[in-house]
Amino acid sequence: MITSKLGAVLALSLLAGITTTAQASDGRIEFTGNVFAQTCTINGGSGANNFTVPMRPARTDDLGSAGNTYLGSAFQIRLTGCNPPAGRIDIEFLTGSSVDPASGRLKADAGGAANVQVQLRNANNGAIHIGRPQGEQNTIPVQLANGAATFNYSAHYYATGTASAGPIATRVEYLIRYI
Repeated sequence: MITSKLGAVLALSLLAGITTTAQASDGRIEFTGNVFAQTCTINGGSGANNFTVPMRPARTDDLGSAGNTYLGSAFQIRLTGCNPPAGRIDIEFLTGSSVDPASGRLKADAGGAANVQVQLRNANNGAIHIGRPQGEQNTIPVQLANGAATFNYSAHYYATGTASAGPIATRVEYLIRYI
């Protein structure tokens, strides 16, 4: 009985192989591309791809109730030496442990000011929704010119309730993509 089951399985396997090799093709698709060692040089606030944005001090009175925001601290991400040197490019801010997925804002590290998050805004002062898929974050793509482009952003304190005094620190990772 085991031999007959094994024979049936082998016969089906052979038939399946014969069926797939007997199919005719209607066409062929070829793929070509290029792999570059480096796409762009990233120059952030301090001239590197990892940088710190110092935020202006805020008073608890300025962040006295949920929804209050306080002065933005502007920062830029400049790209140079991009290869290819033309096209549209965008930034995607990545979800991580410091991102509040419900609001798209950055949570402050524990032990500092309470009820305060950091909201990133685009060049038109629109809130960026960190953690949403690329194209849905409200970032503003830019056009490369001679392999260079500049993204303009600002970081704002955002009260989620009555803020308490203390330091605030948070972070976000990002990807730069051709679109």
